[in-house]
Amino acid sequence: MKKTIVLSFVLFLLVMALCACSASSSDGQPPANGDSLVNPITEYASLAEINEITGGHLAKPAVMGVTDEAFLIIDANDYKIAEYNFAVNGTPYTMRFAKGTEEDISGVYEGGGLLFDAGATDIIEVKEFEGGKAARCFNMDGQYILTVHDDGALDMETFRAIADELFGLAAAGDNK
Repeated sequence: MKKTIVLSFVLFLLVMALCACSASSSDGQPPANGDSLVNPITEYASLAEINEITGGHLAKPAVMGVTDEAFLIIDANDYKIAEYNFAVNGTPYTMRFAKGTEEDISGVYEGGGLLFDAGATDIIEVKEFEGGKAARCFNMDGQYILTVHDDGALDMETFRAIADELFGLAAAGDNK
C-alpha cells in the first residue's frame, strides 16, 4: 500500500513538473504572469547589423584565418551590448561594445566581482583572468572590450598589440 501511495505521489509530481515546463500561451509567447524568462541574446547575420543596432564599430581582425564568427546582441535592459565572437588559429576571442554605460561589460567575473571597475578611463586597461586576458577602452562611441580565452598561450605584449589594433579599427569606424 505504501509503495502505491509513494508511486502515485511521484507520478503526480512528474505530471505537475511537465505541465509547468510546457506552460505557454497558444501564440507561442511566454506566459504573461512573468514566470518565464526571455532570452536576452539575439543572433544576427553580420557585424554591420549589430553595429547599426548599437551604434558601435566592432571590426573584423585584419588577419587571415578568422573562423567561428557569431554576431550577437545582448539586451541589458538599459542598453544593448554588441558581441562579436571569432577564433584566430583556433583561439577564441570575444569583442563587445556598449553605448551609454561605464559599468564593465566584459562578462568576466574574478574575485567575486566584475574584472574591471566601473567608470570610464582614457587609457586602454589590460588584465589577466583565469584562462585568459581582457582589454577595455572607451572612446566617443562608448565602451569596447576584447577578451581571449588562451590558457596563457599569448603573452601580455602580444595581446595588447591585438587589442590596440582592434580598438584602433573601431575608433576609425572600420566595421566591414
